[in-house]
Amino acid sequence: MIEQRLLPRFPLQLSAEVLRNGTLSYAATTRDIARGGVGLEVDSHAVAALAQGGSVLTTGDQFDIRISDVPAKDGRMAVLQIRCQAHFVRRLSQNRYAVGAKFIRFDSPESEQLLDALVKSCGTG
Repeated sequence: MIEQRLLPRFPLQLSAEVLRNGTLSYAATTRDIARGGVGLEVDSHAVAALAQGGSVLTTGDQFDIRISDVPAKDGRMAVLQIRCQAHFVRRLSQNRYAVGAKFIRFDSPESEQLLDALVKSCGTG
């Protein structure tokens, strides 16, 4: 199948964290990434903890994603943190959920550059 999205996504499995209010963090795994968003897999505890007005995370809820050990231009490993908005939440099994999230705000200009490099490496590697 040929990717026809405006911002194509690329498979990417990395350990990540999802954060509520910048402090409470829960384990996540990236499934894919694009310049405009990320696909995640999280457990039921994270989906409940990230909820903002209900019992589970729903479309429109916001949270942060943090990916550690992203290669920076200068050769060091950096942390990528981005504010996201849930686009969809789908139950995969009793305890696992898929979350599609749209990027809405970078925590720094460096984070935007890190994302660009990460997506580029997925598309060419």
